[in-house]
Amino acid sequence: MTRSLALAGLLVCILLAPGCAPDTLDPTPFGPADGWRVFHPLPGGYDLFAVWGASFDNVWAVGSYGHIVHWNGETVTDVDSPVDVRLGTLDAWAPDDIYAAGEEYLLHFDGHAWRIEDRFPGEAILDLHCAAGGRLHVVGSFGLRIRDDDDWRTVAGPRSSSTTVWAAEDGGIRVGDSNRIWLVDGWSATAEQDLDFGGIQHGDGRFLWSEGLNNIAKVHRHDTQDGWVAEPGSWSSLRTVLDMDDLVWTSNSGIGLRDTTDSQIWTNDSGRWIYGLDRCGADGLLACGYGGTLMAGTRGDGGFDWNESALELGFRHLNALDGTGCGDIWAGEWWGRVLHYDGTAWICEYANLPNDRSVSGIQALADGWVLARGGDRISLRDPAGGWLGIPSPGAGLNHAFAVTPDSIFASTNAGLMIWNGSTWRDGGLPAGIDYGLAATASGELYGLVSDGVLSLRRWNGATFDTVAEFPGLADTKLCASRSGETLWIGGYVAGSPARTAIYRYESGDLRRVSDGVMLPSWLLGMTELRSDDLFVLTAEQIWRYRDGAWSRETGLPVEEYTTIWSHPDCGVFVEGHPTFFKEFPEE
Repeated sequence: MTRSLALAGLLVCILLAPGCAPDTLDPTPFGPADGWRVFHPLPGGYDLFAVWGASFDNVWAVGSYGHIVHWNGETVTDVDSPVDVRLGTLDAWAPDDIYAAGEEYLLHFDGHAWRIEDRFPGEAILDLHCAAGGRLHVVGSFGLRIRDDDDWRTVAGPRSSSTTVWAAEDGGIRVGDSNRIWLVDGWSATAEQDLDFGGIQHGDGRFLWSEGLNNIAKVHRHDTQDGWVAEPGSWSSLRTVLDMDDLVWTSNSGIGLRDTTDSQIWTNDSGRWIYGLDRCGADGLLACGYGGTLMAGTRGDGGFDWNESALELGFRHLNALDGTGCGDIWAGEWWGRVLHYDGTAWICEYANLPNDRSVSGIQALADGWVLARGGDRISLRDPAGGWLGIPSPGAGLNHAFAVTPDSIFASTNAGLMIWNGSTWRDGGLPAGIDYGLAATASGELYGLVSDGVLSLRRWNGATFDTVAEFPGLADTKLCASRSGETLWIGGYVAGSPARTAIYRYESGDLRRVSDGVMLPSWLLGMTELRSDDLFVLTAEQIWRYRDGAWSRETGLPVEEYTTIWSHPDCGVFVEGHPTFFKEFPEE
């Protein structure tokens, strides 16, 4: 059957029934492709939200972009997925009878391949449960549906706010709908209890959790006499709960266990937040989460022994990248964290920056020095002494650029400030919206300033001289060649549709090089890999300007990309949660 005929059959199915199995579509390989690969974190990079395992050497997990992986306890393998939507739930009756779901799709694994089993157009599946007796329960924007053999029925009662379905410790099936718990009996459901705290997020066995204001959560335990009773205390940033006879929960800090006391059975000290839990056998625990994390824990007298699939730190959402080569790459993350890759492994360091802000700028200097910017503060890394805090240059710090550790230019809301190693002084640049500072290979320093008209200005040793103006250009970015004197200026141009314009400047020669191509608006960054080989990150796309021609990079998933960086020996890196890279050998 051709794909067009399969889609035609699917359309008929959609018109005839609210949920029915479409004709089989060939699985599409999960990206990236066309030379792009995940750089960090490894092995998978993509968030995993649900996990199930028949044993520790036969574990499945699903996550963002339709990502499906199999883990045999040693190796994580990407598996072809028929969808590219967020898969948030997973359950099974057997290793060859597994279900997963996300958005409108219900997927099934028969021991050989994953296929689209069913589809509910315009609706969203949030949770599923493979119940004893062969009945499949799914909840979401439609409330509750139950399938017995091939028949689907929508059960009256649970509303469109239904978020979770599970088997409680008494064997009954429960549904969490806003703040109401429903007890399912056959093809009907009755309201069992309303909670007075927040909305129900997830349930398992005898436990469920509901979340109120400011991410404060309460865990409720089922009592045979009193019904669902709130456990003492409250949780912050709770992710999920699991009934292992004792309560197991996950939060940003790791995995906790409440037996006779609260204890931390796994501590998150590397950015690997846990989103999904499941039991494996009598005493086994499976976990999955942020950046492709997969873990298996065995419970013993001394606690849990863990086997982790992660090859490196899980921190990502990188806000800035820079480096001097493939074995010296620096990344700015959040909460004052700076990551360093030495060609083999990542380490996490804490710069002397605000712990409630992103590290929004990073610059690798000569001789091992590094500059990091976060909030209104700047920190320098002395290769001999670690991170050093220096006084803030002022409020509204927009950009910072270090010529040397004792010569730093910082643009603030009040204007340009210059650091001489001991104090800040006024740099003579008037207050205005600053769009960047950069230096060419020879050390010529330039800045983009909006002072009535957007202009490119060059530092003459005492002040900035205007060398070019760009009327009609806004939200601009500045990029300097690492090997020559070329500057690239790009920004937003109003129109129908709006677009991005790119200019090339060198020694007084200003040319607009984006004519003849419709670059999407909202320029996010630029990087010159080699002389006149420019990569432009706009919205969800990467464009390349080389030999006077434009081309669009393919093979990357649609993402919210944040920053782009390159090095001629390594290739091009783009942060898109996870970080991708592609090698571009010199021709």
